[in-house]
Amino acid sequence: MIEKFEYCTFLNFMEKEIIELNKKIEFLIKDDRTDESDLEKIKLNVFCIFKQVYESTYKRFCLSKDNLSSFFTNYKNFFEKIPQNWYESLEKAKKHKNYEKIFVEEIKIETMLKIKNFFLNYIKGIEKIWLKNLWKFLNV
Repeated sequence: MIEKFEYCTFLNFMEKEIIELNKKIEFLIKDDRTDESDLEKIKLNVFCIFKQVYESTYKRFCLSKDNLSSFFTNYKNFFEKIPQNWYESLEKAKKHKNYEKIFVEEIKIETMLKIKNFFLNYIKGIEKIWLKNLWKFLNV
């Protein structure tokens, strides 16, 4: 089972980003910059999607089966599955020179990559902690 600290670390990142995006959107709307706020809403949507998928994957694999390896593998797979349509849409937009659509799809992909990079670094950190604790245990 994932310790609460480890689970919350990634969720804290996600929630912090969601809060900041909401603040930025609110500011941009008040500043009458709706085009910019719409772009931030795209980022917000991507964060919300991956947060929701994280929580449901966690519940499925860690709370019911207590299988951490399956949890990480399944969640990592969503970084391929979810943006698959975004990449396809990006290619079509490039083909048709639809620059607005290109920009939107690139924002989705860049946001997903930010989340993915944080998650992969998060996993590396957990692995280091576990290895350190394993060596302590084995040396006792």
